[in-house]
Amino acid sequence: MKSFAILFTCTYKYNSARIKNFHQEWIISFKTIYNWIYSGLLEKVTSKNLRRKGKKRKSQENRGKFNGKSIKERNVNNRITLGHWEGDTVVSSRGKSKSCLITLVERTSRFTLAILVENRTTKVINKNISHYLSILPNNLVKTITFDRGKEFANWQQLEKNLNVKIYFADAYSPWQRGTNENTNGLIREKFPKKFNFSNTTKNAVHKFILDLVHNYNILCRLNYKIHFYLCIYLTFVFHLKNNYQNSR
Repeated sequence: MKSFAILFTCTYKYNSARIKNFHQEWIISFKTIYNWIYSGLLEKVTSKNLRRKGKKRKSQENRGKFNGKSIKERNVNNRITLGHWEGDTVVSSRGKSKSCLITLVERTSRFTLAILVENRTTKVINKNISHYLSILPNNLVKTITFDRGKEFANWQQLEKNLNVKIYFADAYSPWQRGTNENTNGLIREKFPKKFNFSNTTKNAVHKFILDLVHNYNILCRLNYKIHFYLCIYLTFVFHLKNNYQNSR
């Protein structure tokens, strides 16, 4: 049936209704014919031959096409142990700049790193994440769960650099990285979507993260395990400060 319908369509004279009239048992929708045309199944027919062009077809989504371990393989379903991170990027307004933030949030403590970088290439992303997370002890960096952005496509190298397990959330499932998404929302209060990150500095970003994000996370838990969260927060600060002083 398909080959016969294609033959009819190639004459440029037949549509789905005419094919149905020719053979009552066939039901071929106009969308099927259009799909054949756009897929290149009709050798002598292209979209240029269409009398009505219709809506422009959206380009195929290429996000997350690289192979990576699914979040379903991650055996971390609670927030009891430290060292499990979530990561993403927060970008500048489209067309303004390639500068962006790499955001990394530890799931238990909500400790946040926001790293200002010049672009989202895999080389720049891996270099900065490796540098900042390598500052921490190994037991505080065990897994990282990323969004399926192409900037994280070279995740195997990052695993080797940090000796960690890297996982990826399902496409269009931000709730699977809820801690990171909530933190990104706080960051957007200071740096909205139209903001150009090339107009700020690393010091300004770090000050904002310390003043707003960390204070927010602690204040939200004043009546909920406050001593526990303060202790693990101070643990991260101690290790970062100690490493910084030793490197000077």
